[in-house]
Amino acid sequence: MKFAKIFTLILIISSFFPIIQITFLYTNGGLISLCQEVMGSDSRFISIILNLLFAAIFIFLYYKSEKLISKIISATLISFFVNSLVVFTNIQFNGNEEGNFYFIQFIVASVIVGTIILSTEYYRIFKN
Repeated sequence: MKFAKIFTLILIISSFFPIIQITFLYTNGGLISLCQEVMGSDSRFISIILNLLFAAIFIFLYYKSEKLISKIISATLISFFVNSLVVFTNIQFNGNEEGNFYFIQFIVASVIVGTIILSTEYYRIFKN
């Protein structure tokens, strides 16, 4: 539980450092582009679906993780895919790639990821 709270705080603070988001988005763009090449489709909708799928896989892996290092890796990858999911969804619906307040979408992604990992931790506690 303590890890989830600290990780959420780190994510929210890191929303104001664009180098992290730029690295996440360029890396995610390369990965999704590679997947789209294999699939033979070039659509933003596919990138949203792929990010959602990968995020769900890493949420499950976070749920199953017992060691701290596996939680850190899973939570970071959840953040990686949810961050890109929020950005691609914003672009899809608003058509605005160059937003005035870039950090707002990253704060939203941080809150979403924080809620996901906190909910997962609470579920693990109350399930047992």
